Amino acid sequence: MCSNGKRMMKSNNALGNDNPFTKSDYFESLKGFKELLIFGCYEKEYSIACYYGFCVKAFLVSGQIPYPKTFCGLNVFALDEYLGDRESVAVIIGRAWDKTAETEEMLQRHGFRNFFPGVCQILTIIEKERLNEALDLYGCSVLWDNIQGKNEPDDSYEYKIRILACTSQSDYHKAISRHENKYVEYVQGGAAIADKRICETGDDTGDNISSQNNRYCELTVGYWGAKNINSDYIGLYHYGRGFEVEDSDLEQIYRQGIDVVLPIPVYWRWNIASYNNGIVNLLMDGIRGVSPEFLEAADSYLCDRFFLIGNLLVGKKEIYKAFYDWMFSVLRYTDDKLGGVWWTQRGPAYFGEHLYNIYFRKMAKELNSIMAPIKYLL
Repeated sequence: MCSNGKRMMKSNNALGNDNPFTKSDYFESLKGFKELLIFGCYEKEYSIACYYGFCVKAFLVSGQIPYPKTFCGLNVFALDEYLGDRESVAVIIGRAWDKTAETEEMLQRHGFRNFFPGVCQILTIIEKERLNEALDLYGCSVLWDNIQGKNEPDDSYEYKIRILACTSQSDYHKAISRHENKYVEYVQGGAAIADKRICETGDDTGDNISSQNNRYCELTVGYWGAKNINSDYIGLYHYGRGFEVEDSDLEQIYRQGIDVVLPIPVYWRWNIASYNNGIVNLLMDGIRGVSPEFLEAADSYLCDRFFLIGNLLVGKKEIYKAFYDWMFSVLRYTDDKLGGVWWTQRGPAYFGEHLYNIYFRKMAKELNSIMAPIKYLL
């Protein structure tokens, strides 16, 4: 097993402009503050902060869109509503790296002075020199934009493609725009336990785990697709993100017989294991108990820094179904071992995202895959 390596990084925040710091420096700096806030309702930020022994007081949001009043059992305050001492508290920024300047400016306008990058900020856009390495790791012949438009449209095909965009009654209102592709349909995750129906299609018919959506998140929709859809290609999107491809692109994928479309990975600033200490043993034990042939791929993944986000996937049905069968065999084995008690309610969903990375790293050389950029709608 690889050790948790440290990687120098730079910050434009409380640690000072252009001052590199290590992971240990980062946590030592946070320990200097008695109170910790998280900007953005992002459970993974909270879970990691708790894992390292920090006391999170509350969550902050901009207040520009509707927001919950509580999250993870803590109060949620719009920036204008927070009544605590703004100059002495530390704020972890739970937003993507490219939103850093905008977020810091917003926090400064509201009197906050101490900002730190969170897990979201550690996810970075992959540098061009890393792309070939990522392509090789996941067995992708080329990036999508290298083959885009090379085939003319062909209406003689009957394109049997269904991509499921997971949404739910609690998050649907956040979508500023929608996936407009004709092959994408919204599916309500957790429809079996929802107070209201917001989509024509729910994940609560046939073979389903809809009632466990609070644990498995988007994976209840992915599972429903694997068990109940028979299209030639099946995919999973989120309500706010999917692949940056058009209908004609998906048809080209169909005609060319591409096995799988994966997202261009992000590149973490330290290896995967260093961010996820609490589940490394769970991952290895689960895989060892179900599919020991995946152990080498799991170790390679945990020692690396490439990360595929969100279980985003479009693939031939047999590949999509095989992946979900494998993933849930490991998830259920681990769930049984834990007696259903994970480190956080959404633990199985986070666990599944790691399994998604491991599976497609292991299968890399066996599949004809490509990588596509992620399109964010929020």
